[in-house]
Amino acid sequence: MRPRFGVMRGREFLMKDGYSFDIDRDSALHAYNRHMVSYLRTYERMGLTAIPMRAASGPIGGDNTHEFLVLAETGESEVFYDSAVTDLRLGTREFDAEDRETVAEICAEFTSSYARTDETHDEALFNEVPEERRRVARGIPMRLMGYPPCLPHPAG
Repeated sequence: MRPRFGVMRGREFLMKDGYSFDIDRDSALHAYNRHMVSYLRTYERMGLTAIPMRAASGPIGGDNTHEFLVLAETGESEVFYDSAVTDLRLGTREFDAEDRETVAEICAEFTSSYARTDETHDEALFNEVPEERRRVARGIPMRLMGYPPCLPHPAG
């Protein structure tokens, strides 16, 4: 146990993983994008401001990893972001979750603005964001998503 912002935290937690078994890289990327949109919609419905941002993939590897940080004054991470990302809403937008292009466009829309924690913050890139949209806040890491590299099928 360790005290953190007035709360005792242990190392035990519940985790719910989602896996997909896809036939090719494009299908795996589409499954990843659908998961991301589902998380965006879930956080929005809960009334939370969650920002998806690039994250280190760790020992699993992969080239497309994001984590969601929920903005909170009690957050343990400092977050530097373009306010354009917090102005975005899925709202009642209707779309076909099987439409790869549409789902990929939604993901790009929510991940193209500058958003980084203090660990990966780049002051030069942040300064490219118009000054009136630059924000610094605290956030709580909520969920890490990763798209690992596809492994070749043993049969070739």
